[in-house]
Amino acid sequence: MRLISWNVNGLRSVQRNAGLDSVLRLRPDILLLQETKLGRNSPHARLGAYHASFSSATASSHWGVATITQVPPVYVATSVIPSRRFGDEGRSILTVFPKLAILNVYIPQGNRDGRNLDYKLDSLSQLLRETVQLIVEVA
Repeated sequence: MRLISWNVNGLRSVQRNAGLDSVLRLRPDILLLQETKLGRNSPHARLGAYHASFSSATASSHWGVATITQVPPVYVATSVIPSRRFGDEGRSILTVFPKLAILNVYIPQGNRDGRNLDYKLDSLSQLLRETVQLIVEVA
């Protein structure tokens, strides 16, 4: 299985420069993108035969993740952490396949001055709790 994870720092910019096409030519089974910077009403990428699941921020030009796969998932959840801010920022997407589950997460930075450190640490704690809960439910 070929899996690629890439912080694109803006999917529209990557597409303008044919970067996404270059990566898709590698024929990954799964491509995880972080920091897509697409708002919920933004048009999404054209991906040919690939299936794309997006979790976008309520505000355009911030955050967002996408999971792009050759096989369509059987289940997609775009809010795995019960935090309104985390959900509004489109920071996570869970895609489930018959024998595989993938959690694509864009973790908040703590900032050098520490202004977002509490948010980052809280997000990591919630992510750990929710991931453990998901594993228990599936098992």
